[in-house]
Amino acid sequence: MIKQAEKTYAPREVERQVQEFWKRAKAYQKTVAAREKDEDFYFGACLANDPDPLTAWKRASAECERLADWIQGHEEVRITAPGTNIKLGIAERTFIPCVGDHNMPDGEFFTGPVEDSVEGEVTFHLPAVIGGREVSG
Repeated sequence: MIKQAEKTYAPREVERQVQEFWKRAKAYQKTVAAREKDEDFYFGACLANDPDPLTAWKRASAECERLADWIQGHEEVRITAPGTNIKLGIAERTFIPCVGDHNMPDGEFFTGPVEDSVEGEVTFHLPAVIGGREVSG
């Protein structure tokens, strides 16, 4: 028997506690590795790994603004991929470029389609919730 901190432990209990400790230590290592992977992805997306990140972000922002200006005035957008073919009306919509002023990473532009203009089919590889109902396929 081992006595520690005014408690007595049987060898089996000590073995169980050691196994539990190593189980938790391995889980912690996986968590740290996952966090480090996420951090690498995040900082890469923010262009922080570039030798001159500020200039790189200014270039990315200028490209995002250029694309938002380019699509402005178009009538529709079509998105195609395996299992997906949709058309969205975008006539007279405003496109807003996101260039890192309020969020990082950024580099997208967005709008909303003309109401009742979306046509086509979208296939999801994961379930989605639409109107409180789960749909898949």
